[in-house]
Amino acid sequence: MTKWVDVPSALMTLVFSANLVISVLYRSDSLALKDVGNVIVVPGVLPLSYALLHLKGGFFRETAPKLGHLVKGGPYRFCRHPVYLAFIMMMVGIDLALGSALGLGLTVVLAAPSALYRANVEDRLLRQRFGEEWEEHARHVGFFFPGLG
Repeated sequence: MTKWVDVPSALMTLVFSANLVISVLYRSDSLALKDVGNVIVVPGVLPLSYALLHLKGGFFRETAPKLGHLVKGGPYRFCRHPVYLAFIMMMVGIDLALGSALGLGLTVVLAAPSALYRANVEDRLLRQRFGEEWEEHARHVGFFFPGLG
């Protein structure tokens, strides 16, 4: 039986989308740190694009791995979840650039934890699917940051 909703994916999509809308609606030019925000967004977009090129269609919809192999190249040489890290960086950058204190608060309280939740679920599913190969990869590659498992 096929699952109707992939909860980690739906939660992350909903939270990041709501966060973006709120950041746009509740922005403040007086609080905006446009340059700082842009400096954070750009480094988020680049690894996101690079990671999605390595995953191809393996990222979209479900949290469960869809590819027949464990992706260990490209940005996945440095961290196991570059896509989620990039989403968090981009959201923080957008919040700062728009001067949205409410958006930044939501990023810290909801968006980042939703990405962390999905990444943890994904790690568990990858461990189940790839076993020792995943264990070996996880020993050498950080969760979000190089060298930090």
